[in-house]
Amino acid sequence: MAIITKPVSIDKGTENVITLNKADLASDTKVVADSYFSDQNNWNKIFITYKTPEGNQVNDVAFDASEATPVGSFNPSLKARDTWEVQSITILDFDNGSLKLLRGDLTIGDFDVFLGGIVDLVDNSSDLGSLNTGTTITASSSSKGQTFQLASNASVSEIILGLGTYGSWTGGVKVEIFDDPARTTLLGTSDTILNAGLPATSTAEAVTFVFASPVALSGSTEYYMHISYSAGTSGVTAFNAIGVGSTQTDNYANGTGYNGVNPLAFDYYFVIRG
Repeated sequence: MAIITKPVSIDKGTENVITLNKADLASDTKVVADSYFSDQNNWNKIFITYKTPEGNQVNDVAFDASEATPVGSFNPSLKARDTWEVQSITILDFDNGSLKLLRGDLTIGDFDVFLGGIVDLVDNSSDLGSLNTGTTITASSSSKGQTFQLASNASVSEIILGLGTYGSWTGGVKVEIFDDPARTTLLGTSDTILNAGLPATSTAEAVTFVFASPVALSGSTEYYMHISYSAGTSGVTAFNAIGVGSTQTDNYANGTGYNGVNPLAFDYYFVIRG
């Protein structure tokens, strides 16, 4: 786990509730090394200080350490700047003594906040690639996929793929996120895009799949995006199908493309946003 749990969506002009995970804070090496503050009974208050890199706006999130699961409020105004960087975590005792963890002591990806909208989390879009028999989903029960990792904890709200349709078939396409290529645990499903809304082209074009409920994922953990037809799809053959754009090379270091459950020697075009 991480020291804090942030809400999926953080907005300006509202009280955004952040949960503090005391056990994870207590296991930090700097806390463990302090003979006094390693005892949680000596904790009174905890403050997480955020600051914008431009303009030096400050927001302190306060937690009551006596609570089993402390919560605090990150409350930027409607006029706040977009990027907020964690500066420190301060643990106060009952006599205003303190232990401070600085930005360099923390996994900053778990803390930093961006309020300006959706950003790219993974970008493997250097080449849309072409559509060919090796990247076409030729049966309604077939699928393609790609393993991937995020650099830090984040919530996925969109996945962009390179797609194109062949011939005539009815139904749609969706993207699912699983914990592994064996599809053991489903973590989230995108909205379905019907055939009529897909590009009819022999080369891949960017198509955005939206997750109405963003999918919270952990950093440095492998996940699997599964590209398949939606329920009720019919008329799919080798000549009436959806094609998935591939890079045709193994250019993505943190995953690989899949044909069903079989790994491939190349990656698909994709962008993960959150």
